[in-house]
Amino acid sequence: MGKVTVTNLAALNPEPAIEFLRAKGHDVVFVDTVDPEVLLDVAPDTEALIIGFIPLSEDTLRQLPNLQCIATTSVGVNTISLKQATAQGIKVCNMPPVSREEVATHAMAGLLAMTRALRPSLETVEKGEWTYSGLPVVPRLSELSLGVYSLGSIARKLVELAAPFFKEVHAYDPYVKPEDWLNGVHRHESLDGLLRNSNILSIHAPLTEETSGFLNEEKIGLMPEGAYVINVARGGLVNEPDLLAGLNSGHLSGAFLDVLEEEPPSANNILISHPKVLITPHVAFRSRVTLRDYVEIPAENVAKVLGGAEPDTLVNG
Repeated sequence: MGKVTVTNLAALNPEPAIEFLRAKGHDVVFVDTVDPEVLLDVAPDTEALIIGFIPLSEDTLRQLPNLQCIATTSVGVNTISLKQATAQGIKVCNMPPVSREEVATHAMAGLLAMTRALRPSLETVEKGEWTYSGLPVVPRLSELSLGVYSLGSIARKLVELAAPFFKEVHAYDPYVKPEDWLNGVHRHESLDGLLRNSNILSIHAPLTEETSGFLNEEKIGLMPEGAYVINVARGGLVNEPDLLAGLNSGHLSGAFLDVLEEEPPSANNILISHPKVLITPHVAFRSRVTLRDYVEIPAENVAKVLGGAEPDTLVNG
């Protein structure tokens, strides 16, 4: 049987994965780290990894010659050098969209909280005041357009939830074929076209070289005056200084973020306390169901690879 290393899984409990794999006869060690140097010191001969957000560069992977499988507890695999993993014959498995409903409803919750000015309203009551004097004048959603960047399973669930609230729904995703497009959603051939028609932009794209920092000063400037931004995907998709500038200028009315460029954020991140911003600590995926699945599914993928079978969610096949 194989040697498996489980690294720090952020807020997830690794015990179910460890118990499952040990019951299958595997030698499992837990290394509570996101530092690749610590991993190399403790488990240089590991045959499989279950990881949270530890970076696995080309150099790190070269120093793991026995590695056969990397199973992530996230959908994104941007912390892994897929090119090097593939060259070494390492199977990389991500999470299937088991948190589709959770992330979509989290985006919807943030959308409503932001556009209904719940934060300043709650703060008013907490201060012992009972007045709407000084509170933001909020829009009517049925007069606005929702824009969605990338039309994967989470975005499709959000559209299902949100479409009845809005005048129109627009989307841009160059990888979705016309025959697979959602009925009732305006299809844009360019990102710029989407942005010009998005009073509220919800971002669901993967983090790649193409999408990294795409929402910058130029792109924000294309959005209608008073627009809102939602990001429940990856923090690196948004240029945070440009987002802050858009909020301070008044061009943007608000932002709801479950992800940031730096996590956890530094103490001097102005977005944290900004009155127009709602931030949650990368929790959109969480529910009783997903907290179980996010640990069990990577363990099952590892067991399949070490047993000579194909995993369910192979990324670099």
